[in-house]
Amino acid sequence: MPMANCLISEELDLNIHGSVQNFKDLTHQPNDVATTLDSWYTADFERRLGEIMQLLQTQIVERTRAEFTLELQSRVNSVQSQYEESKRQWDSDRRAMQDEIQNLRTQNANSGVLEEIARTKETLQKNKLELDKLMAEDPFPFARILRLKVECQNLEAYLTGLTFQVVKS
Repeated sequence: MPMANCLISEELDLNIHGSVQNFKDLTHQPNDVATTLDSWYTADFERRLGEIMQLLQTQIVERTRAEFTLELQSRVNSVQSQYEESKRQWDSDRRAMQDEIQNLRTQNANSGVLEEIARTKETLQKNKLELDKLMAEDPFPFARILRLKVECQNLEAYLTGLTFQVVKS
């Protein structure tokens, strides 16, 4: 039997070696498979790396845009608050200047009115003195006295109007 075993063994060896030979013809060489796998993995790696780079680039752009937007909003708020403060100050100054202008106009108008009051009082005083002087004289100049009396009444009415003008403003 040992010989029979030997024959079977040789036969199996032939079948196995023969089938290996057959498979060698059907498959690629190990170097070709490694090169193909290496190419496939390299292409897959480059594709994934490109996707990751694009994703990172998008995230960086979004983050940078968000930071710039935040900084811009901060500066806009700062400028807006400065503007509003300046506007409030300007409005306050403007109101104060308008009040001052109105006061100066009133004082100027009152000054003119006060000067007119002083002149009218002076004229009235002169007319009253002349009237008193004419009344004391013997030859009684009735027409002149009457004219002076009417002028005094007119001046007193005018003086009352001027005084009212000063009190009103």
